[in-house]
Amino acid sequence: MTYKLNPELSKITSPVVLIDGDCRMEFQNGKALTEAVFEKRYLIKSLTAVENKVEIVVEEQNAPQQNWAGEEAVSFF
Repeated sequence: MTYKLNPELSKITSPVVLIDGDCRMEFQNGKALTEAVFEKRYLIKSLTAVENKVEIVVEEQNAPQQNWAGEEAVSFF
């Protein structure tokens, strides 16, 4: 399964640096970032402007298992 980031990030016109732990990926702008496809589902942790670039720190989102109604799954054990 593949994932993309929030499409609202396409409004960023400055260069963007995406940071996931030690990994840094650079994009021309927010539009290029939102077109990128990722193997993990990311949650934005922080957004900062550094030397004419926008740095976005992300972390992998480990969503709890949910049922069809959006409620937490019930365990009987």
